[in-house]
Amino acid sequence: MMTGRFIALGLLCLPLANPQASNGPALSVDAAAQNHPISPDIYGINDYSDQGLASELRLSVRRWGGNLTTRYNWQLDSYNAASDWYYEDFHASSDAPILPDGSAFNQVMELSRATGTRTIGTIPMIGWIAKTRDPVCSFGVAKYGPQQQTDPYNADCGNGVKPDGSNITGNDPNDASAPAGVDFMRQWVEYLVKRYDRADRGGVAIYSLDNEPTIWLFVHRDVHPNAPSYDEIRDLGFAYAAMIKSVDPTAKVSGPVLSGWDSFFYSAVDWLSGWNTAPYVYWDNPVDRNAHGGLAFLDWYLQQMRNYESQHGIRILDYLDLHAYVLPDGLGFQPAGDATTQALRLESTRLLWDPTYQFASTDIQESVRLIPRMHDWANNNYPGTKLAITEYNWGALDDMNGALAQADVLGIFGREGVDLATICPAHLHSACTATTTAWEARSARPASRRPVRLRISCPFTPPGAPTLR
Repeated sequence: MMTGRFIALGLLCLPLANPQASNGPALSVDAAAQNHPISPDIYGINDYSDQGLASELRLSVRRWGGNLTTRYNWQLDSYNAASDWYYEDFHASSDAPILPDGSAFNQVMELSRATGTRTIGTIPMIGWIAKTRDPVCSFGVAKYGPQQQTDPYNADCGNGVKPDGSNITGNDPNDASAPAGVDFMRQWVEYLVKRYDRADRGGVAIYSLDNEPTIWLFVHRDVHPNAPSYDEIRDLGFAYAAMIKSVDPTAKVSGPVLSGWDSFFYSAVDWLSGWNTAPYVYWDNPVDRNAHGGLAFLDWYLQQMRNYESQHGIRILDYLDLHAYVLPDGLGFQPAGDATTQALRLESTRLLWDPTYQFASTDIQESVRLIPRMHDWANNNYPGTKLAITEYNWGALDDMNGALAQADVLGIFGREGVDLATICPAHLHSACTATTTAWEARSARPASRRPVRLRISCPFTPPGAPTLR
């Protein structure tokens, strides 16, 4: 029925009484300034299955990534939820008889191909995969004793924290996971090429080198309790990226897929060293960074990738891939909030480019200027490397405030020369997950001096419906 629409149109035709004219801002447009093509790949999204919207938006890129992909078993189509949900194994789809063809990742590929969308896949590098499709877990209460929290749907699965607040250590990683290295993942890439062809013929376009490896010791501590170092992340990157290129030379590779500000400059080895040495801040005693010439992690990592190409004659890293969790508190994945919060949301997009913009933070002591900084890292250390921001979220996506922020972000991505970006929509996220209360528990120093952080992981699946889609 169209009555309401006609009424609205009629109202628009009514004369306004005593209209009050006001002077708006002075605007000018210089069509010749910063004239460059905008990459269509900045309009991507993380694993979104609404095909109607994907078609309407002409979705350019769909990413399949996040914490749950780090231990993805492509043969069983299963994953371990790690600290996001009691370190439990789950099946990603119910089509067990036709695996791996009916896997959750293959379903993502089919959705992408139907709309002409390119797919970013994630290659696990941690060395472990979920060992079953059944809900087994890494910290069973029957085996490891009482714990602070247990799965309300599976009482034997705990969070790995004893009643006194200390972490359970020395657990058997084989309880819920199985070893899997480069050869196992090579078989997956070979399978994907055989099923979907090479990247330049419609296959998987880009492979990400796992997800947020610097925080494995927190999110995946049941299988990787030690802090990942500069060398470990580089060596894994070399091995898996070279494997991908050997199977599909036309595929692109992105890395190191870091979680946030402190990961850009230091390793987890550095964080622990700083947290356990006065004045107890993560940047104060960077033993790993100092052992690598004092270089910030990303400077060093990109130089190592450039050296690999010089030595082997092949580029194995195409995108510098970071997650933009560098916002002021209370914005990302959060509702619109009060007037102050809404104003901050709109103002904070300046952190993507403005060298004069700085916000109050205990972790970030300077202007972020994220995109120019990414350009500097790439240009100074490995020219030709493209820029990818594969997780970001300014919050309030169901409100005009968030819509305006998102529009501004996309405009900035285009203007500042980002090559690829995929928003992490709210429905894929558990707001402020408990995953990083581990940041507190990791340090042996007094509780009053431990850093209190909330981490964001994308995507996360609500309990009761464990799936990667």
